[in-house]
Amino acid sequence: MEMPFAVSEDGRLGFVYADKVFFNRECVLTVADIYAETYYVSVVPHQEDKVRITLCDKHGARMQESTLRSFMNDLVDCQVRLDLQKEFGDLRKRIVEYAFSPVS
Repeated sequence: MEMPFAVSEDGRLGFVYADKVFFNRECVLTVADIYAETYYVSVVPHQEDKVRITLCDKHGARMQESTLRSFMNDLVDCQVRLDLQKEFGDLRKRIVEYAFSPVS
């Protein structure tokens, strides 16, 4: 099985491979934006069913595998949130509306 992340041979770049079956565009861009404060981030198509996210530390520090693992975990977390919002967002909205409706 292929690992979903890798560090370049010189250690300056980190790559995360996100499968389009599991992670949608909104998810990938949301997580990339979070990391953009500390890292230069690029997102490009990779093969037919994946995107490759490249991370490079803005201060030139070596890329750590733990950073790539955290990025992957953040992708999973974000996608679960998006999926739950899609599935239960309307129900949540109705509950909030009912909770704050005037008492009769």
